[in-house]
Amino acid sequence: MGNASEEGEETRRAMSRRKLLGLAATAAAGLAATQLTGRAHAETGQSLILGKKDNTATPGDITGLITPVDGGWPHHLFGGLVVLNDGSIVEGNWPNAIVGNCPKGIGVRGESYSGHGVLARSIEGTAMKAHSDYGTGVVGTTTNGGIGVHAVSETGTALKVDGKSQCRADVVATDLGEFPSAFDVSNNAPYDPESGLHPPVAIAGHCPNGRGVNGHSDRAGTGVSGYSESGTGVAGNSPSGTGVVGFSDTGIGVLAISKGSPALRVEGKSSFSTVGSGTIPKFKKSHIVDLPPGLVTDKSHISVTLTSNPNVLGGDAAVSFIERDPANNRFTITLTKAVGRDTTFTYFIVEP
Repeated sequence: MGNASEEGEETRRAMSRRKLLGLAATAAAGLAATQLTGRAHAETGQSLILGKKDNTATPGDITGLITPVDGGWPHHLFGGLVVLNDGSIVEGNWPNAIVGNCPKGIGVRGESYSGHGVLARSIEGTAMKAHSDYGTGVVGTTTNGGIGVHAVSETGTALKVDGKSQCRADVVATDLGEFPSAFDVSNNAPYDPESGLHPPVAIAGHCPNGRGVNGHSDRAGTGVSGYSESGTGVAGNSPSGTGVVGFSDTGIGVLAISKGSPALRVEGKSSFSTVGSGTIPKFKKSHIVDLPPGLVTDKSHISVTLTSNPNVLGGDAAVSFIERDPANNRFTITLTKAVGRDTTFTYFIVEP
């Protein structure tokens, strides 16, 4: 069974190579018939020797190739320079058609006024792979509204980043309906809400031990912004952890705004650090509640509810007033009468 599988795989690879070579031969024959009138040769200087890896030129001299080749199909076989490597994978190392190496500069650089500066295509493997020990593997820039890096995949992953990635741009919105961004991803896949499946996702962040997506803004901007015409702008989900976390040193951690509907809706239990409980000792008319630093201010609204019977003879005890003490991180509950037994209470602190 193993030999048959290996023979089938080898046959498939051979057929793929023959198909690719056939396309290359067809394209080359068409170009030769329409554009080339003789053998390829150099106008000046010496010829470039194929099969020799140590071709050299005089320092400062440039080797250039200029030829008017029209577009055709398949795209990757119509160009000023077409290189085909029909080699095999050796010990997990893929063969390369073109390798650019520049110890102090850019290994491969492509420039175009209206098309693609560099276009990479692969049937089964990696279309473009860039490696740098200390610098940047791939740089994409645009100055006139184009796309710096454009990744497209019909069935696989269009763009995959292993390790750190950084995207910087000076993008300015032209009207109020735009959301300027340095990195823009769209997913136009269809979705049927009745299918019971998860909806398509434009950006998915996964991190086994940290944050899947982290947004940061230095000034008055938004770290992470989500927008939806009719669905959910930002959704956070976690099987056992926290779905969404909002944090700020001096500002607002999470801001909920709605013009006509509830700004904040909680389904299930809710918990606040400014909600707590305590016990007023028997025969006491007042009680001090100590708090963690920063939970009470001189403007805090503090609600206190007695949650057990104060057992007062000849009447009842109720909350008379609350005295805030933010300097000492506490507040004092004063009752109308002293309680006749230990009396439990809860409190809720909010800022007006």
